[in-house]
Amino acid sequence: MEIEVKLKYTNREAVVDWLKANGFVFTKFKEIRDSYFGTGADTMTNIQSLYRLREVFGEFKELTLKDGKRDNAGVWTRRELNVSIDNPENMKEILFSLGCKLIKENFSVREIWNKDKTVFAFIGFSKPVELHIAEIEGPNEADVQKLIDLLGDKVEVAGEEVFTIFDKIQTQDENK
Repeated sequence: MEIEVKLKYTNREAVVDWLKANGFVFTKFKEIRDSYFGTGADTMTNIQSLYRLREVFGEFKELTLKDGKRDNAGVWTRRELNVSIDNPENMKEILFSLGCKLIKENFSVREIWNKDKTVFAFIGFSKPVELHIAEIEGPNEADVQKLIDLLGDKVEVAGEEVFTIFDKIQTQDENK
């Protein structure tokens, strides 16, 4: 089960200072390429189940089934099933042969901070459009909500609408 929340922030340095002061440790940077596939959907808006093909450069490649999510005030809970793969291009062809459509692709760099079983990440998307957000992943909703509360006005919960910019860019590209 995945428990996560996306966040907006205006002062990255203030958030970093808070993380350091509260026992979070910088772990690493990750460069990620994600491709999202679904059946019967052309955008990510309100899609319930999807497949994500992820390449974390220098680390791994995997396919993830993300089942329908439950949204509790911006904190998402959903089942995720991951399998390692060695050939992303062949996996794309398998998904297409099963009737899936490529919904979107994005590239991001993530700055990962850890404390116990909680991960805080700054995410900088560069494709399809530049977008900077943060994410908290935790072992349960209570821990995630507690961290949001402790961060206070340094962050704001970003609902699904933060990603509508990706759908708008996709729609504009298709109309060209």
